[in-house]
Amino acid sequence: MLNPLSVSSAARDIFDEILGETPKLELTCRKPRDSRAVEKLRRLSDLELLGGQVVDMDMARAVRAGLLLRAERFEDSHSICQEIKSREGSYWHGILHRREPDAPNARYWFQRVGSHPILETLAAPPRGSLVVAQEALQWVAPHGRWDLLRFVDLCVAVALEGKDSPTVGGPDPTVEQLEELQEWELRSLLGHCFLGALRTPGRLKRFS
Repeated sequence: MLNPLSVSSAARDIFDEILGETPKLELTCRKPRDSRAVEKLRRLSDLELLGGQVVDMDMARAVRAGLLLRAERFEDSHSICQEIKSREGSYWHGILHRREPDAPNARYWFQRVGSHPILETLAAPPRGSLVVAQEALQWVAPHGRWDLLRFVDLCVAVALEGKDSPTVGGPDPTVEQLEELQEWELRSLLGHCFLGALRTPGRLKRFS
């Protein structure tokens, strides 16, 4: 998967550093480790982080929340999400609680997201974006649209309870497949927030 932050910026560089420090984000939260990328992130203002003319401060804060989430900084990301009163804030909030894990709380926040522009994009990733999880999309997007609540149920069943999950035909999803879908979801939402912070919503583009 490519870096979703398509414009040259400190945020783009920090995202790459986070990936170097934490190549894989597991389905459940892990204890945070020392991170040079996070220290850099904390020193930058939103304007310095995005490197452009910010037009939506909530979206800018959502970028920071997403970067901190990807760096396994639950508390820091959660504090920011609580202050973002948009569907993006609710979306990040839902991912945080899904990984906590707290399925009821995650479902609550995902229900607040409602309809979101990236849900159809998530159901149709560009060719080659997914390595092991292409077929697994049938479990999360059985009708051509990413199902936020269904993904919560799948992650909880597979990663936490060790039980068969409510799939739509075929073998049950593996942890590896769900982790790849989670990474695709996170990068798509991060890219959406990044472009939304710098541009008007009507000019958002999908990264590929």
